[in-house]
This record gives sequence, C-alpha cells and structure tokens, in this order.
Amino acid sequence: MDTPPRRKASLSSFISVRLPSAGTWSAALVIVPIASVAACDRFAYWSSADDTDGRVEDSGPSALAASAVSAGSGEVVPADPAAVLRSIATCGVEIYERFAVDADALSAASARAASTTSTEDRDAARAAWVTAMSTWQEAELLRIGPAGPATLPEGRNLRDEIYAWPLSSRCLIESTLVSRAYEESDFVERSLINVRTLAAAEYLLFYEPSDNACTATSSINESGAWAGLSSSELAARKLQYAAVVTADVEASARALAEAWSEGGGDFGGKLAASGKSGSPFKSTQAALNAISDGLFYLDEEVKDDKLATPLGLLGCDASSCPDSVESRFAKRSVRHVEANLRGFQRFFAGCEASSDVGFDDLLASAGAADLGLAMQVHSEQALAAATAIESDDLAAVIAAERPVAEGLHAAVKRVTDDLKADMMSVLDLDAPASVEGDND
Repeated sequence: MDTPPRRKASLSSFISVRLPSAGTWSAALVIVPIASVAACDRFAYWSSADDTDGRVEDSGPSALAASAVSAGSGEVVPADPAAVLRSIATCGVEIYERFAVDADALSAASARAASTTSTEDRDAARAAWVTAMSTWQEAELLRIGPAGPATLPEGRNLRDEIYAWPLSSRCLIESTLVSRAYEESDFVERSLINVRTLAAAEYLLFYEPSDNACTATSSINESGAWAGLSSSELAARKLQYAAVVTADVEASARALAEAWSEGGGDFGGKLAASGKSGSPFKSTQAALNAISDGLFYLDEEVKDDKLATPLGLLGCDASSCPDSVESRFAKRSVRHVEANLRGFQRFFAGCEASSDVGFDDLLASAGAADLGLAMQVHSEQALAAATAIESDDLAAVIAAERPVAEGLHAAVKRVTDDLKADMMSVLDLDAPASVEGDND
C-alpha cells in the first residue's frame, strides 16, 4: 500500500441493541464495542418500551453520523478509487487463500470419514464443513473475476462450482446415491451443480434419516432400489459421495486462490490496476461498479431469500416458509447471515490486511462522510442482531421467537436501504439490473 497512515473516524464507543427473547422483549442490552471514544446518544435501537414488532428506530443517516463525529473521534481520511481497488484486491486475495486452506481441510476430513465410516470422523468432517462454509459466506459478497459469471471480465463461474445454493436438488442427490454415479471418473464434468458443491456436501454429511425426497413414482422408489439400501449402506454411500464433492470444492477453491494470487493469475493485481494496460477493467469506475454489484448479495440473497422468504414476507404464500431456509440439514442459517454481514463489512469498509480502506472512505472523498458512518453503524447493528441470536437455525427462531427474526430482517434492510437509495447515487454507480425498481 502506498497510501499514508490513516485513521478512520470512530462511530461510537458502543452501539446498544435490544432484542426480543422467547416472544417477549428482553431488557438486556447487547453491547457492541466500536471504538474507545465517548458514547453518542443518538443511535438506532430496538426499544422494549416503544417497539414490539422488531422494527429498528432511527433518526436518519445524517443525524447518526453527526452524532458520531460530534464525539470528537477524529477526521475521516478520504481515499481515491485506486486506493479502494487496491484494498479490495488485498481483501480478496486474503479471503480466498483462507478458504482454500479450509476447503483442503474439509476434503481431507471427508476422505477420512469415507474410509473409516466412524462417527468420530464423520463429526470431524461436519466441523470442517462448518469452518469452510463460514469463510465462504464471507466471500460470497465478492462476485467478480474468476468467482463471477463468464459474462464478467475473466469470469469463470467458480462461485457456482463451490456453493450453488439455492440450486440444490435433494431428490437428484438421492438418485445419485442409488446409482453410485459419484464413483465414475467423469462425474464432476458431466453432472449438474445441483448435485455437487458445499450444498450437496451439507446434505450428505448432516442428514441421517433414511427417507428420500423423491416422489413415489420416481425410479428409485418405484423400483424399490432405495428401500433396498440398508441404513449402514446408505450412511456409507453418503460419506463416499461427500468425499467426491468436497474434493471437487477443494480443487475449485485452489483454482480461485491461484487465479487471484500475485504468483498465479494475479487477478488481484489486475483489479488494482483498473484503467491501465493489462487490466480487464477499462476504468476504475467500471471496476468499482462490478464490486458494488457483489454488495447487493446482502439485498437479494440475504434480506430477501435467506430472511424475507422464510418469514413469509416475500415469495411465500403462507405465514412463513421454514422449508426455504438456507442450511436446512446443518441448521446453520443464522450463522450464515452473520458471516454474510462480516463479508459486507470486509468489502464496504475494508479488511485489516488492507488497512481498512473501503467504500466508506470513497464516500468521504465524495463529501458524504456522514453516509459512510451511518452505513457502518447500521451494518454493526445488523451484525449485533445476528450474533445475539442464540439458535443457529432460523427455522427454529421463526417458530419460537418470530420477532427476533423480524428484527434481524429489519436491521439488514436498513443497510440495504442505505446501499440502494444513497450510496449508489453518491458514487455514481449502477445498481444490478435485478434490483432496478426494487423499493422494498
């Protein structure tokens, strides 16, 4: 990094959040440390006295930011687009290298479990899946380069090769268990992503019952092939299949890390050099727009697909649709949202490895430091709401403590409202076509 030493403006000493518990509002405060400065007195919060529907109260971005600055925490140091791109490149290389290590550990643990079929080794593979998935959920917010679709500069669709949710078919996975197609040498090349990736590995490692999701008239049921599998044989096949798909995930993770590394494809370097010869991006603005598209994962996938749909607020004809939650078998849906929020912070405000340079500094350069500070406040509140939920399973939270899940949705929506309504306009960025006209 060739930028001078810098210090971000602090938001507040603490953000106080009140969360409902067991259908009632808890008086306990979740305290989130932000910086060691005097606390401000105007931040959004859930109030046990004034609010009982999970909504977040707020005095507006300008008021929030003004309160933060008034604490005497120091100046915001602006950054130019090139510095932000260098930061994103550093953050991208770091997260993909970390995921490659986690994916290697998952593949090795799955292979051991397949060879021994012991409960201990299966549990170790489950733990490795949880670790790898947590890292990947942070990386989900970066949808450019080799992880992105082939329509983007140097896109290779590696994201979909690693985690294809919600494109996963339990019935097709179970049909593959019967046919043992996963044993064939060309299985990865000729099979669809809905029977592979971390999503398939989740079902194979975590789901123990002997039922299947196919119809009674499907071939595996009509022929009696599924019913003919003993519970021990089915369990063994699941572990063998999991070893195949996690080895494939590990190969894609390694390819992704290599593609970004300086000694490999150096996509990180090309991103940092946007607008210069050799970069696939013709300008820094084009690169920033591609990165900001990834931030909308928080709006479309997290706010809508992961939260609103299970809550019955969007795309659900019932009062709730718990079967639509992510991670139905490992029951980790809340923790995935938590990791997604950490990923948003990583690419919005920068990661430690990049000296925390991010879009918030770009907003300061554009004269909108108050918006950058408000977005930091709101993302910290959303993260606090997620980490405060004790259950890892969103379906269980909706069933027992629905206001808590609604509060998390409201907190995430506040961040995405900032993103859609304000940040894109200030920085002259284009929102993805899929969210144009989306005012929810």
